[in-house]
Formats: sequence, structure tokens, C-alpha cells
Amino acid sequence: TQLTQEKEAVLRSVINNIPDLVFWKDKNSVYLGCNEAFAAMNKLDHIYDIVGKTDSDLAWHQQADQFRQKDLEIMSNNQPLLYVEEQIPSVNKENTSCWVETSKIPLHDSNNKVAGILCLARDITERKQTEQTLLQAKEMAEMANKAKSIFLANMSHELRTPLNGILGYAQILNLDKTLSSKQQEGIDIIYRSGNYLLTLINDILDLAKIEAGKVELIPIDINFHTFIEELIQLFHIRAKQKNIAFNYEPLSQLPMGVRVDEKRLRQILINLLGNAIKFTEHGGVVLKIDYCSGTMMLRIEDTGIGINASDIDDVFKPFQQVSDTLHKSEGTGLGLSITRRLIEIMGSELHVESQIGQGSIFWLELALPEVSHLIKTEKINKPVAIGYEGQPRTILVVDDKKENRQVMQNLLTPLGFIITESEDGQEAVEKVQQTCPDLILMDLVMPIMDGFEATRLIRKYPQTQHVPIIVASTSVFDFHKQESLAAGCNDFLPKPFEVADLLEALQKQLDLTWVYEQKNTISETTQKSPTLLEIKMLIAPSIQSATLLLDLAKMGDIQGIIDALAVIEQEHDDLKPFVDYIHEMAKKFDDEKITSIMEHYLETGEMPLEDE
Repeated sequence: TQLTQEKEAVLRSVINNIPDLVFWKDKNSVYLGCNEAFAAMNKLDHIYDIVGKTDSDLAWHQQADQFRQKDLEIMSNNQPLLYVEEQIPSVNKENTSCWVETSKIPLHDSNNKVAGILCLARDITERKQTEQTLLQAKEMAEMANKAKSIFLANMSHELRTPLNGILGYAQILNLDKTLSSKQQEGIDIIYRSGNYLLTLINDILDLAKIEAGKVELIPIDINFHTFIEELIQLFHIRAKQKNIAFNYEPLSQLPMGVRVDEKRLRQILINLLGNAIKFTEHGGVVLKIDYCSGTMMLRIEDTGIGINASDIDDVFKPFQQVSDTLHKSEGTGLGLSITRRLIEIMGSELHVESQIGQGSIFWLELALPEVSHLIKTEKINKPVAIGYEGQPRTILVVDDKKENRQVMQNLLTPLGFIITESEDGQEAVEKVQQTCPDLILMDLVMPIMDGFEATRLIRKYPQTQHVPIIVASTSVFDFHKQESLAAGCNDFLPKPFEVADLLEALQKQLDLTWVYEQKNTISETTQKSPTLLEIKMLIAPSIQSATLLLDLAKMGDIQGIIDALAVIEQEHDDLKPFVDYIHEMAKKFDDEKITSIMEHYLETGEMPLEDE
């Protein structure tokens, strides 16, 4: 009838306007019809040309049996099969294929019996290509990350190995009581410089941790005055090497102690101050600190080369440097990137203002709770261990680097330990079978047999199952520590290490009671710095010397003050008490107090008393 024909026309119009492929078959998988999209795909002149054909007559004829079998299963089970992705030959290009997402639904007759199958298919070739591209990109990124991790681990190991010798011997020499004050100062410079280099190495490792989201803040209570004084000493030396000034200006009364992640705050300031000095050739760098209501403002100003406004965002990108060739030769290009990310992790942000040829200003604000009641106002030197109670203990040092073994020898032998050595894990396993040591210091990365395998083998022998094993390794990634503990090690000590950390680990594992050096209180009393009252009673410096010291103090030239005092002492032996006292203030970078004393002396002709 006309009504039926109209309904069929509407239905046909609906089917033909569906952009996906629509087709249907009888119980024998013979095509009964399709829409225009399916006909066009198969290059049919008319939609009715599909009637009577089978999959064997179409482009995917090689898969015809497979498709027919699947059709019969769907009709037999009377269950639809939805959203199946499959690859079929393309009818548009030879020797190519395309991807389709197919859904097949059983068709029923008037008696509700399965009479055929209805299929809908969508061309998803572009989507699959995109997915494949993303998958390849992901695999390449994973390979790059793996290669980066291997590179970082190897580089860290190679750089930490010589640093372990430098810092180790600096700590050994620091215990030598025969060194002059000048030699002691030189050792301190070596130690601080080595620690700065270690910080640069850790920057690269920290970047990897930050990118992986594995950085956690560990806030502790610190003496902020001691903390900032150590940084000032370090950067005064670096500034002097470049013949530029370095000044520290507290803008308000700073708290004696604050609660903060000390390592991360030090890292931030070292990166910012180091960058400022690096890019400053004339003038100087100023560190300004203000504190109000639990918030600390840190501001670093320099008179360096400056940054173009268009380049400011680029300086925060990893491994990115926008300066000239001279300055690009120094550093890793990671400092500012790591610094900004650490500041963000600490809940703040890094601000910058800069002008080419005039310098830069970096500043940030951190919420640092004051904890002055928990912090001692004076730095107390820890007693020096010179031995331990009881019988001598034997320690096996396992390390393929002779320099590292020598550091351990020179550190531990004077304390009464008996040191034996092994160059690799295999030799260590053989030695512990012959003579069981009281403790083993084990390196991880070694030829022939590494520390992991050596530890596992040592733990298999009954006589060595409970021998303490401390890993002392330049492999400092977290997974190295976890793997070594899983292998049977008792503790993990990253190299380069602090002597105090090594002694603490030995005390814990061997249950040691240390014997400490006895202080000579009489000599300390006689050698202490004179008071101002004592200085006032002695001969004062000349007007010329006092004026020079005043000028140097006003400029903040601490090294100039120290050099001037050396000349004064050399020319006037009777001024030694005065020289010693001013030298102590210079070592503390207290140029303001030196200024006050010199001004008072030049005005009145007398040294001021403490209460003046």
C-alpha cells in the first residue's frame, strides 16, 4: 500500500543518512541490503547491488569464512556481539587495511525466531592510527626515561667516587691538631667547595625525583642563624674568587630557630645565590631577609648581566640557559628549574625582575614557623671520638676503588678498628669464610661480583648470617637502598658521607661505647678571645689603621678586614689581643659591630665597653 511504501521510504532515508556502515544478512550470511555508506565503501553503483552477495564477493573475501562463522555463532546463541574492533582490507587502496568497530545483532521474524543478522560498523582507522602514534610515543618516552635513569645512576656513581675521596680526606685532615689556622681554613674551604659540588650532583638527581613526583618535605627545627651563617661563609668565598662583593642584610629581627625542610631551603638558596654570583662580573650580590608573623621573605639582588623579558620563562626550563657562551660553560642549567619546583612544593612561588645590563632580583616568601624556644643560642661542638671501649673490632671494607678503601683505613684505624680489604664481592665472600669480621662495609657497584650478590651469598653461610653489613655506596637512588636492604644489608650510607654519620652507623650496628677526646680547659681559658674591657686596657690601633678597618667594614669587605688585621699584627705585636677580637667578629661576618667599634674609637679615642 501507499502507507507501507511511505514507511519504507522513511526507514530507507534514515538508514541511508546514518554515517556508519549498516548492512543485514539472512540466516546463511547472504546479504539482503545495506545503506549508502556501505555501498560507497565497496564501490557499488546502487545499494541493491549488495543483495545476494556474500563476504566472499567483497574486498575481505579472505576473511569470509571467519566472518560467516562468527555470524552463525551470534544467531545460534541469539546474543548480540557489540563493539568488536577488527582489521579488514581497504577497498580504496591496494595492499592496505583499515580498522572497523563492528556490532552484530540477531534479527527476528514475526514469530520471534532468528531470521538473520543486522550489522553496524564504524571506520576507526584514524583513531587506531592516533592510538598507535600515542603508544609509540609512550614507548619512546619510557625508553628515554629508562636511558635517563641509567645515565643519572652512572653519572652519579662516577662523580661521587672522587668526591668521596675529597670530602673524606678533608674530614680526616680536619681532625689533625697540628694544623695552623690558615691550613685549617684551607681544609674548610675544600670541604665546603666539595659539598657545593655534591649539591650540583644532587640537583640532577632531584630533578628526576621531582618529575616523578617523589619529593617529600621533611621539616625539622633548625638554628636559622647558624644555617644562614654557613651559607654566607660559602658565598663570600665564591664572591671573593670573582672579585665582587657579597653582602648579607637582615631587614628585621630574624628568629633564632624555624621549622623547615633544611635540605630543601639550603638547596633553594644555594641555587639562587650561586646563579647570582655566576652571572655577576662587576658590583656584587646582596642577600636580604625579612621576617614577619611567621612568614620569611628571601630576596637576592645582583648587578649582573640581567635577563631579557622574553627569556624569563625560558630560564626556568630544565637544561635551558639563555645567557652568553661564557656563562653557559658553567653549571647544569637545572638550578632555577629545580628551585622553582621546590618552592612550589613548599607552597610558595618564585618572583623575578630583571633588566639587561643592570641585574636581576629574585624573591620568595615562605611560611616558616618560629621555634626559638627549641633552639640553642650557641653552636656546641660535638666531642671528638678517639676510640671505643672493649676489644678491637675487625671491619671488612669491600670497594673496587683504592681511594675509597684508603679513606676508610685512615678514618677507622686511628679509632682502634682492624681493617681488612676486598676489591670486589667475590673476594669478600671468600674472605668472610676464612675470617669472619665483626662488620662489613659493602660497596654496591663493583666488577666480577656486585654488592647485592655478595650480600646474598654471605647471608647463606651460618657463621656470617648475622654479621652487620652497612652499604657505603655512591649509588644513591631509593631503589638501590631498598634492593640492598632486601638483599640482607642492615644499613645504607650514601657516599660521600659525613664522618659523624659513619660513626653513628657503626655505634648502632656494633653497640659501641665511644671514648671521647678530653678538652684542656686551662689552655682554652688562656687562649680565648679577649673581651672589649681587656682590649680597652691595651694599646689601640693607629688612627690610620682604625679608619681603614672602618671603611672596609662599611663596604662589607670581610676578607679585606682579615688581610688588614694580618698586616697590623705583623707590624705591631702588642696589638694581638685587639687583632684576635676583631678577627673573631670578621669570621662571624659581623661587619656592623666592627663598624660600631671603629666609629666609637675614632670619635672618643677609646674602645667601647660591652654596655656602651
